[in-house]
Amino acid sequence: MIKFLMAFAMAALIGAAVVAMMNNKKLATEKVFIEQLTQEFNVINSSRDELEQKKETARTAFQSAETAHKGVDGEKATLEDNLRRKKAEVERLTATFEGRKAQMDEIEILEKKIEGKTPESITAEYQALKDRKGGLEKELQAIEEQVVKAQNLVDRSQGRIDELAKAENKRRESVKLQSLQADIIAINRDMGFVIINAGAEHGVAPEASLLVTRGNNRIARLRIVSVEPQVTVADIMPGSIMPGASLMVRDKVIFDSIR
Repeated sequence: MIKFLMAFAMAALIGAAVVAMMNNKKLATEKVFIEQLTQEFNVINSSRDELEQKKETARTAFQSAETAHKGVDGEKATLEDNLRRKKAEVERLTATFEGRKAQMDEIEILEKKIEGKTPESITAEYQALKDRKGGLEKELQAIEEQVVKAQNLVDRSQGRIDELAKAENKRRESVKLQSLQADIIAINRDMGFVIINAGAEHGVAPEASLLVTRGNNRIARLRIVSVEPQVTVADIMPGSIMPGASLMVRDKVIFDSIR
């Protein structure tokens, strides 16, 4: 029994030793792994720090580039503005130059014209031109007066033509009205008016004078109150009805040219 216990204890010690050895080996392995992880972490930290530094450097460079770009834009705008001004100045100077050149050409032409002439001859020519100008101005004034007179005659002639045209139109309308016959289609004896079956579309005008006839006899006179497109309303003029006569529907109405 004792031998068994001793053998068991020995085996336990050997097992413990083996386990300890295995644990030591595992611990050593883990220690190495931890050291490797630590080195890798340090490398990663170092890379991250380097990357952050590069990012900061890039950010600074970008800001510098933005500032430089804005400066370039401002300088470009200034140069473009200056260029526009210079172009405008060049155009103005070119126009001035052309004007001066034209004046020089005129002076050269005048110089050629007066070349070899004396002051007396030039004065005589100037006086002759002045006299000619005065004569032309008088002729122009006379022509303008003739134009005014002719225009007045034209205006008076046109006015007369317009008057004749109006008179002709009025005469035609009068002839048209005198040839027009209408009928009384309704009578209001209490109010003293009648309705006639002719209106504005037939040529009836508010100022027309109307006579009521029956056969060959005139029996009354009417005064127009209102003119509609198809009918006319007219009052029976007091005292115009012939003695013993009375207006009736279908009595004829003619248009009298004498008011």
